[in-house]
Amino acid sequence: DQYDLILENTPLFFDDADQGKWLQYLKIYDDNYNYYSVGISGVEYQLLYDSATQSLSWNAEFDKFQDYWGTQIELPAMVEPNIALYVDYCTNTSWNSTIMLDYQNIDYNTIQLTYNFDYSLYPQYEEWYGEIINNNESDYKITQYYLESFNSYTDNDTYSHIFDIDYDLGQDFLNLSLFKIIGFYYNNTNITIASDGVDYDINFDFATKNLTIVDLNPINGNLSQFFTIIAILNFTSGPISSYTVIEFTNYFNQTYLSSIESTFYDFVYTSFEQTSKYNFIFTATPEYNSFESSNYTRNTDLVYTEAFNTQDEFNLYSFDQPQTDTSVREVNGQTEYKQEIDFSTDYKDEALKEDKDITYIITRYGIAEADNPLNIIWYRIIQDFQEHEETTYDPIINQKNTKWFELDYYDVFMTP
Repeated sequence: DQYDLILENTPLFFDDADQGKWLQYLKIYDDNYNYYSVGISGVEYQLLYDSATQSLSWNAEFDKFQDYWGTQIELPAMVEPNIALYVDYCTNTSWNSTIMLDYQNIDYNTIQLTYNFDYSLYPQYEEWYGEIINNNESDYKITQYYLESFNSYTDNDTYSHIFDIDYDLGQDFLNLSLFKIIGFYYNNTNITIASDGVDYDINFDFATKNLTIVDLNPINGNLSQFFTIIAILNFTSGPISSYTVIEFTNYFNQTYLSSIESTFYDFVYTSFEQTSKYNFIFTATPEYNSFESSNYTRNTDLVYTEAFNTQDEFNLYSFDQPQTDTSVREVNGQTEYKQEIDFSTDYKDEALKEDKDITYIITRYGIAEADNPLNIIWYRIIQDFQEHEETTYDPIINQKNTKWFELDYYDVFMTP
């Protein structure tokens, strides 16, 4: 096979006098994460690059037995025909690529970056004795994001969403603003809903946390055409967040990356801590605990059924009446369905003193089949599984042990 390279940007060392130098800094791999070497000529490369056609081809003279630290190892053979290869390369601006920390509620003050384990890097904003300081010679800047999703099932051209945030947006967040609103269609495509005065008008009240979207163009459909709408806030630091992004500054590039070749394989180590949104306080002693049992069940039908009071051979409460809610709407003559299934089980084992409460929440979306309207095609299914488990242990009474004694090793082994 021949692989044509379409380089949207100029790779590092592409214009170097050594025509094959830039190939040494490519990362080429397949779907199974087998990695392949590339060069202009020689039996040691699995792939050869042709500068005239800007393409890669397999090297028929490749010697797959390579000498590695005095040991002969067998490298992966050429892939089968029609297998996709992936080529990664760096450019002069790759150092400025953002780093995404896909973790919730990262504590801004605990984020630490270390270059090559030798140099501590400094953020744009630092807290000193309760005061936020803007560091002009910072190595990186941090942006945190918080997002919420919502749906508009009505045909109105105006929809309001109040963010479910238990904090003051003006006092508890630093440099907070409305970052972006994205509307996702049912076919998995999306658009950015922007306040342009033509299609949409957006108003965000920080004090009430109320986001209002007005559809100004009736031709493109109202807000109910979206499967879901996601609103994203961004800020420097805050008590809660959905994810965090780190971006290096020019000062970092000039200070540490002046020599591209010698620093190509350098790295940055990142550490951070996460905070919890809620704090729980409870008391538990052998004589007393602050937890009490509850008679609440999510499935109200089970309260009046005999199945709830019987157990099978596995001590599992058995019932087959999950709570189901179904909503139907018509969109452009097409019947669409949204169904939520709420199913809970309660498992008890008296021998092991185990008590499990398991909840299954299933949300699925479907459309009626054209030829048979009674048949629903479920094209999207979302499953949420929650489990709560408690285990108690009975204390051992009248335990008998031998009296404590200790050998004097010095007298036994060291004295004559």
